[in-house]
Amino acid sequence: GQSLIGASKAVFDTDATGQPVLRLNLDFDRAWATVSQALDNAGVAITDLDRTERVFYIELPQEVLTGEPVKKGLFGWRRNRDLLPLQILLVPGIEGGFQVSAVDAAAVAIESSQAREVLNLIREYAI
Repeated sequence: GQSLIGASKAVFDTDATGQPVLRLNLDFDRAWATVSQALDNAGVAITDLDRTERVFYIELPQEVLTGEPVKKGLFGWRRNRDLLPLQILLVPGIEGGFQVSAVDAAAVAIESSQAREVLNLIREYAI
């Protein structure tokens, strides 16, 4: 696999509402696979997904959103009882590619700093 960061294929940006997004300069199949692999590599619990709607339903430990250190990996995170349900959305970009965003379980924007933490996690583990 080619590193997204090294190839400048994953870039932080903001959407029309000012929320942080991670722009992936990839076609849908590669963008979907990249996000899926990044979540898996990070040990994030994917509770459901809908490829047609371009949504991953995940659960993250509260610490990820507060910036506190957490034990990475599937087993460390699954022991944590303070899991927050979130959605990771892939939205077609205006200039091609896809914008990845993080919202709460009801598809409502979360605090910008929290969304950026989630997107940074995806970017870090997208290799």
